[in-house]
Amino acid sequence: LNFLDQQAKNIKVIHIIGGEVEFMPKFIFLLDYFINAGLADTVNISFTSNGSVDYSKYFEKLSKYKRCEIGVSIESVDPIGDYIRQGGDIKEILKNIKVMNQNKNTNMQLAIRTVPSLLSLPTYANLISWALDLTLPIDNSLLVNPSWLQAVLLPDNIKQDVAKSVGSILKTLPDDDHAFNNQKDPNKIFSSIRNECESIIKLTQIPSPSNSDILIQECAAKLSQWDQLKNINIKNYSVELYDFLSEFGYH
Repeated sequence: LNFLDQQAKNIKVIHIIGGEVEFMPKFIFLLDYFINAGLADTVNISFTSNGSVDYSKYFEKLSKYKRCEIGVSIESVDPIGDYIRQGGDIKEILKNIKVMNQNKNTNMQLAIRTVPSLLSLPTYANLISWALDLTLPIDNSLLVNPSWLQAVLLPDNIKQDVAKSVGSILKTLPDDDHAFNNQKDPNKIFSSIRNECESIIKLTQIPSPSNSDILIQECAAKLSQWDQLKNINIKNYSVELYDFLSEFGYH
């Protein structure tokens, strides 16, 4: 509190990290502090959510800030999304995102943040199409670790199907001059989605590493161990992934 009292007028950007912000006791405190100090309209505030919370209840407070960005981290709009982020409910998450998108104020921006992986890439075209329908920009970060979960390990037939599906979306977009754009700018949604499509197509073109079989076997073993512990089976979320991983020991 002493720090805020001393430095509040110099703070122009607040980015909250570390988990679902609604469950952070100081989240409401921070919102109210800058509003009560008459400084909210000089501050850009941003945070990330997994979509499990509808933040519309805070929009009145957030509307008083200069700018607010909510990044929503999801991996798929299909059932595999619940497998990747176990404990979540993708249907409820998509509902929350839709409500927030409809209710957001003019100073607010929603963006979808993803980490394409072996588990999410097969259904990624559906996520792009969904985001385009809602005019939500997507910003992805390539998964590096664990190496056994990288999307490049998928078989060529799956990667080719993904490239074809994403390519079909790309063809529906207006021509773009490829000028620099903020990937998360909702006012340039077609540029954002075009960049996302091109990024995913390039990802499908990356050859599998020379040790891909060993990495896939490791993936199958680790997922099997976890799924047996949780009494679940990936087949209930994606038959395609089940068939692929079964060839490498998933059971």
